[in-house]
Amino acid sequence: MEWAAYFDERTETMPPAWTRRLEEELLADQVARCYERSPFWRRKLAEGGVRPEQVLGAEDLRRIPFTTKQELRASQEAEPPLGDFACVDPVDVVRVHLTSGTTGKPLVLGYTPEDLKTSTRIGARSFWAAGARPDDVLLGYEPLYLRAWEKNRSFSAYAIPRADPGLFADALKEVPEPLGRGVWVFDASDTTNVWERQTIPFALPKPESMFEGRVYGPYLVIRSRDPLETRARYLAVSETVMRLGRDLRISDADINLRTMLQAESRF
Repeated sequence: MEWAAYFDERTETMPPAWTRRLEEELLADQVARCYERSPFWRRKLAEGGVRPEQVLGAEDLRRIPFTTKQELRASQEAEPPLGDFACVDPVDVVRVHLTSGTTGKPLVLGYTPEDLKTSTRIGARSFWAAGARPDDVLLGYEPLYLRAWEKNRSFSAYAIPRADPGLFADALKEVPEPLGRGVWVFDASDTTNVWERQTIPFALPKPESMFEGRVYGPYLVIRSRDPLETRARYLAVSETVMRLGRDLRISDADINLRTMLQAESRF
């Protein structure tokens, strides 16, 4: 099936001059809103001797004092849970996320309904630009891909549960043929690994010409270059990908491979 080249063509094909003007308008609005609603940001701007009306474009960003992660942590320790850098009333927060805590205590991030819509649009646009499409089939529940998938399934309609052969087989049977491309994610930082790492080497299954991939920190995202068409083909290719994950010492890959081998008898 042929899909549109852009997720949001009007925004993504905007002339550079229009993009810069929109960025400057949004920047000025953001600085003014933060100054008005957040004691933390009022202090930061005051430290630099900056008034909101002085920040009108990208060149004015140099006026704003640099903010460190430790300052944000201190703010949340003093005024839990969101800190005084939050620009919304806690009653308007509908979802809370935590940062990874790689460099220290995790930060608590509150999302309003509008924040979730914005995050959804950004996530979907990014994955679409990278080649994701609604008929892609994602294996497992990996945070890198699943968070955007949960918010907006328009760019990937199917996610196959792992670890349980019955659930795996039942979910795969519900995916209509012909299937789109397969998507698999390995997480080297997962606590199930014997060795937790913040990086992962780039590698592709054999033959490499069948796949494309990218590394994002501890995540290796692999996708088949072409649609897999049938469930049997998806299962066979997934087994090949999981063997690569096992070679990369991803514990879940070994579990997933056993799941797939046990699920084969259900087709």
